[in-house]
Amino acid sequence: MRIPHNQLEDCLSNPAKWYSSARTDVSHPYKLGYDRALLLSIFQFHKTSANDARQHLSNTITRHNFKDSNRVAAIEDRLESYMAWATSHNIKVAEVQAKVRLDGGFLELRGEISRVDVTPDGYRTVILRDPPPNWERELRMPLLQLAASINYGRPDQEISVGFQRVDGTSLRVRTYNTSQLRAALTKFKRLGGRIRQLSRLKS
Repeated sequence: MRIPHNQLEDCLSNPAKWYSSARTDVSHPYKLGYDRALLLSIFQFHKTSANDARQHLSNTITRHNFKDSNRVAAIEDRLESYMAWATSHNIKVAEVQAKVRLDGGFLELRGEISRVDVTPDGYRTVILRDPPPNWERELRMPLLQLAASINYGRPDQEISVGFQRVDGTSLRVRTYNTSQLRAALTKFKRLGGRIRQLSRLKS
């Protein structure tokens, strides 16, 4: 059973509630918002150029009829700030919108990593959003490190994981040691066992 990495903490806190919600989840028509428009423009920047990113954002604002001028100005400013940061730090990007897949038995961790950088130490995987409080304690973080290690064929200690704000500030990453990775995977598999039990009760 697939679980998005951004739902893992909810599942841990209340497996029964998460499973019930996952079983009854109904897809809704996708609506592009301001934050997603900014994120997609950042991806365009890394794929092509700063000018293409600006044009992409401008086209999105027009196409989706964004009317809040303050929010439009804010995402335009954040895009410029982010591109200035990436350019000044000469960021070497291996991939954007990298797909996550980690098999944990009954549960399979899925989702997306915003950006994967090549660094002198290996690979740095970054989720572009404000870092949540106590993000380093979230179970998904060491699991994402393991997933990137498998995906890129690099030793797990050459992978770092973390967050960065979409304006290019507050880049925060860490690397979990081998025992922490092992403990995280064990906990994830144990959670999968709990979800499996719930699935049998509901069937």
